[in-house]
Amino acid sequence: RKYTTLIALLPLISAISGNVGLQASTLTTRAISHEQVRVDNYMKWLGREVMAAVYLGFAIGMVIACISLYMSGLSYPFAF
Repeated sequence: RKYTTLIALLPLISAISGNVGLQASTLTTRAISHEQVRVDNYMKWLGREVMAAVYLGFAIGMVIACISLYMSGLSYPFAF
């Protein structure tokens, strides 16, 4: 049953990671082409992007954890 939960969540995780990758590359290309990212502010810009990725990853991880907990019948050892 544990593998059933994992297999059920794989398409969701794959879709989210694909969308995030595409969005990140689009925003990076746009920022460079509109000269919002320069050599002097690159580290500040990169830090903001990394922190945004950490926050989004944590939020999506919590959502997936809650879904897996619910799918496991509220069994903590089984869900995680």
